[in-house]
Amino acid sequence: MNNNKSKMIVEGPIGRVLFELTTPMIFGILGLVAFNLADTYFVGKLGTIQMAALAFTFPVVLVFNSINLGIGIGASVVISKAVGMKECDRVVRLTTDSLSLGLLIAASALIIGELTIDPLFGLLGADKEVMPYITQYMRIWYAGVPFVVIPMVGNNAIRALGDTKTPSIIMMIAAGMNMLLDPILIFGLGFIPSLGVAGAALATVLSRTVTFSVALYVLGFRERVISLRNIRLIEVFGSWKSILFIGLPNAIAKMIIPLGAGIITGLIASLGIEAVAGFGVATRVEYFAMAVVMALSSIYTGFCWPKFWSKKNRSD
Repeated sequence: MNNNKSKMIVEGPIGRVLFELTTPMIFGILGLVAFNLADTYFVGKLGTIQMAALAFTFPVVLVFNSINLGIGIGASVVISKAVGMKECDRVVRLTTDSLSLGLLIAASALIIGELTIDPLFGLLGADKEVMPYITQYMRIWYAGVPFVVIPMVGNNAIRALGDTKTPSIIMMIAAGMNMLLDPILIFGLGFIPSLGVAGAALATVLSRTVTFSVALYVLGFRERVISLRNIRLIEVFGSWKSILFIGLPNAIAKMIIPLGAGIITGLIASLGIEAVAGFGVATRVEYFAMAVVMALSSIYTGFCWPKFWSKKNRSD
């Protein structure tokens, strides 16, 4: 664990620390937005039906991402508390357990998702013309869920340690890789066949493997806050309880927007696939306007809690 970064969060001036932590996150969020826009741009070239299929998947993917972000925030808060209290062993335990909780959530999402593709998207208004493309996309996306979940939880843990630059760089690299792979896998190149909508999903999963690998490397080897030694189930369950106590309400709150988007998508589906495709494009562009707010909300808990618990510790 980098003590200089932790000291910067705990003792640094509020305005300066907020600026230094938020600025790199803005670029990271913009990279994430570019990630989604690249999928939209290249899939849109396949046709209206394929674009509509991607639009149907968007609220469902966002619901899973909201759950992951909520758990990530819960992990960030409890890890930040341990950082503020200068409990290094506790930081290691909580970071390790937050990742294991992420794996459990990923496994659950994979099983539930695969079993509910047809009824769920049928409920959203997808017809027989669009459903094959939705199935192609979601089966690959669900298979790659661990590569989505672990970086989200891991990046929040890294931010809790005072480093927002690394998660931002990770997201930007993944976005760049996705933009490179999208046209190759969607349209084909040389010996690589054209995979269409499935290619967009595969590009996403392969890009996320970068964030997965780097997040584990940073936490495990650079910060040394992952340990598989002396694991006691009672401590693991205690960590999960602490993380979920804060993470679940955050996840539920974040799910409101994608659930609303899902309802709107279902209503728009009655107007035709062209309307659904157009709505899908608009929702992705909308994220640009939210970049600064999303960046600030991402670092806020990791910034405030170490200061609070450090002051409380000193007063005690």
